[in-house]
Amino acid sequence: MAGGTRIFELDGLGGFPIVCGLVVIESDTHALVLFIERDNNPGVSVTNIVEPLARRVWEASLMPRWRFDRVRFFELYEHRIGTDEERIDEISLAGPVRWWPLRDAALHARLIDAARDALRAEKTGLDARLAL
Repeated sequence: MAGGTRIFELDGLGGFPIVCGLVVIESDTHALVLFIERDNNPGVSVTNIVEPLARRVWEASLMPRWRFDRVRFFELYEHRIGTDEERIDEISLAGPVRWWPLRDAALHARLIDAARDALRAEKTGLDARLAL
């Protein structure tokens, strides 16, 4: 699987930027996108802006290789990593937006590892920033 980790900065509401971690993993059959709600996000939460955020990430990073319906989206809160509350939610953007806990333990572990890598890369100055 190819992919990468990035920190995305977007123009937010009221002049406050939205800052979130982003992990993109691509396979032969689909793409996975993990949004990491950052503790230091000064803007609107990922949860409250997930539809336009997902569309912009798809347009900037995955189009035209992937149709929007072949991309799976997930959300994770940074402060929950490594705690009893650690949980990744999968997000359905078909119809009304819905979230549900990710039950696939192997995929959960892979996404948590990728999230930790993304956050570690940012702290060491190795992240690639992309303003959408």
